[in-house]
Amino acid sequence: PYRIRMVVSVEDKEQLAPVLNHQDVDEIYVDANGFLAEDWKNTAERCHKAGKMCCLMLPHIFRQRSDAYFRANWEKLIGASFDGIVVRNLEECQWLEEMEASNLSESKNLNQVGALPRIFDASLYAWNHMSDQVMSDLKAKRITMPVELNARELREKGCEGQELLVYGALPMMVSAQCVKKTTGCCDQKGEVLKLKDRTGKEMPVKNHCNVCDSTIYNASPVSLLGQKEPIEKLKPGTIRLQFTTESPQETAECLDAFADSFYYGKKEVTLSGEFTRGHFRRGAE
Repeated sequence: PYRIRMVVSVEDKEQLAPVLNHQDVDEIYVDANGFLAEDWKNTAERCHKAGKMCCLMLPHIFRQRSDAYFRANWEKLIGASFDGIVVRNLEECQWLEEMEASNLSESKNLNQVGALPRIFDASLYAWNHMSDQVMSDLKAKRITMPVELNARELREKGCEGQELLVYGALPMMVSAQCVKKTTGCCDQKGEVLKLKDRTGKEMPVKNHCNVCDSTIYNASPVSLLGQKEPIEKLKPGTIRLQFTTESPQETAECLDAFADSFYYGKKEVTLSGEFTRGHFRRGAE
């Protein structure tokens, strides 16, 4: 019988435990900004021990600092035994090609390197069948559907077997400059800051010291809880819950809510907090 797989991405180490303990999670993406190179092997081992696949999410922006960081830690990446890599821009596709090619002659881990599947994030836009073909040529194992498309547009495009984001705060902006550094407050410590928008809502801002950039998130996460039927009609292979600034308790509650809705047939499932349906009903404008 058809069962949508549940994929969960985590940005903070504290979010990992409730995800590992949840029986309905099939695969975990760990963000490379929150899980540094020295954590990769242990993190992948913990996921595998819990019976879950584990992939490393590369940064949104891949510039000189990122190149230097991941090049210096390439052997750790190979040795961590990840089940795949989540890429977020075309530069990372090219970089992986180059690194794998250089390992053809240098590394004894050739088979391991060549076997790393690529999952393409929603920031690599796949709006039509032509873009799908380009993604396929770039070795995409799975494509994450654009968050700007509504249910009808997703159905017309076709997302059978692909990935659909059903929960998470979306990045409003990814800055190649660190907010703390720009304001003269650099202390080499990553943290969550707040920016107020014109309506007074607070938008979380994360600074990433390993690559020296910042991500500004939407004040209200997208939540497609309660949309099980229209989502199942699209036949995605996986649904993704994307955790950014949630506490371990909020992470666990969200996992339970989506599992209850998608796997256990519960109808009146709710989450506390303020959410948006994103473009699922509205569509691109």
